[in-house]
Amino acid sequence: MQRDRGEVRAMASASPDGALAGSSHGCGTALPRLFVYRLPPGYRSKGSRTGRGFGAPVQGIGPLDGVTLYRTHNYGAGAAAFEEALAHPCRTRDPAAADLFFLPAFATTNPGSTSSWCAEQSSTRAERNRLKRSCDANATFHRLAEQARTAAGVPYYAARGGADHLVLTPKSGLGSYDYPQTFEVNLRNARLAGWTKLAVEAPPDHRIWAGSLPWASLVHTPRDAPWDTAPWRWPHEPRPTLVALALGNRGVAKKSFQRLREALAKSCAAHPEACERLAFQTSRSGRPVDEPTVVTAALYARSTFCLQPGGDSPSRKGVLDAVTLGCIPVFFQPAAAALWPWHWGAWGRNASVVLPWPQGAAEDSVALLQRIEGSAIAAMRRSLAEHAHCLHYAAPPRAAGGDVTAGMIGSAADAFDVILAGSWRRSAATPSQAPLCRAVPVGSAPRPPPAALRRAAPPAEPERCLRKRLSELDARETANRSKAYLFENQWGETCAKPAHAAAVARERVHRPGRNS
Repeated sequence: MQRDRGEVRAMASASPDGALAGSSHGCGTALPRLFVYRLPPGYRSKGSRTGRGFGAPVQGIGPLDGVTLYRTHNYGAGAAAFEEALAHPCRTRDPAAADLFFLPAFATTNPGSTSSWCAEQSSTRAERNRLKRSCDANATFHRLAEQARTAAGVPYYAARGGADHLVLTPKSGLGSYDYPQTFEVNLRNARLAGWTKLAVEAPPDHRIWAGSLPWASLVHTPRDAPWDTAPWRWPHEPRPTLVALALGNRGVAKKSFQRLREALAKSCAAHPEACERLAFQTSRSGRPVDEPTVVTAALYARSTFCLQPGGDSPSRKGVLDAVTLGCIPVFFQPAAAALWPWHWGAWGRNASVVLPWPQGAAEDSVALLQRIEGSAIAAMRRSLAEHAHCLHYAAPPRAAGGDVTAGMIGSAADAFDVILAGSWRRSAATPSQAPLCRAVPVGSAPRPPPAALRRAAPPAEPERCLRKRLSELDARETANRSKAYLFENQWGETCAKPAHAAAVARERVHRPGRNS
């Protein structure tokens, strides 16, 4: 017999104000018990993919030698969240016991291509015949009602006006093309009015979006991994490269952002002793190809500051790549620094630099960063090390059924935990204002990473750099699957110099390749 929802809540004495934790012991107190609706894969992808996961694993190089990274799609935050939801320690299959309901409907494709995409076409013929609907928004709500009803027969999505329901988009949320997830699910639908709706770049106090969620980075450390395996926690000072700049070689939508990128490239070239630039080619699908993924990660992992100019919108996925690799992000639009308040919050101001464009960059950004004192850098680095877990989507535990204990990454809230806690808090009658991201302090002398993960020493002779020719790009990553093209590049580990430890800056342009 299904229990009444109020009875369940009273029995649990649930409160969205408890200390967040990644183990099952905090379910119903620190984190909500989560019910995940079952939807066909078409609600997340046009193809046969399931719309879950972090992307293909790739092996790190240089300072990340031995570390597994992931080729996460630009719009991969939804798939990362879904992957976490399915294996989350607070997941329940009993809707009567749930505090929060998650609808895994989100577009993993580029903007503007979902309004005519019929998710129900991915269901079986028997399901379509049973529902007697195809490309009909009512089909989705029929599914939700079938899976979760109160003892009185009321669908849970209607029981509280949707206040305890969560839906998200891994896209920016800046235009009307981001509202339709599929033909059946449009976030402007009146029946979703009371739901918690999140977008990656949702501005504050928006009439559609309740908040924002961070991009998914290329780092996804398992919940049961020790803290000293998290790249953002590794001993940092001094890193051989002061400033890193990684840019795609395509034009961007906003002219002012394009001018900013050109100014940053000029500033980097003017300071080869301090700045290293990497230019990389993306595939037509929007995914970074394997090699630039690991080369960019290696650059960020050996750099102190990572420049993060806007592209088609104020922020970029590279911000999260930098943060989870322990590199201090440098913003040029205050709006970008103000995103993800649940995750980033006040601590983010103490772990980043803002050089407003055009004032800051016009004055030579690299030169400005060179003037920052070491004590200030150390303070920013410590703040990053103590809080970056809140912007990290953790992989499920490596040991099936294993519990997460103190000393493991999952003992603190990750990005998805913060999403759950913030959504649950928002559904409460009297939401709390306490920070959702809590620090995990590091010692004054943090332990070095394990030997397998430690960066090798630079070559002894001046100017000797490791060089590597990248492999042929897989034909799957091109827009025209019948054409594979050779993709080559040279990259170098830190070059030792008698007078300084800064890396030698060089242009790293991948070619040939069509701009995307």
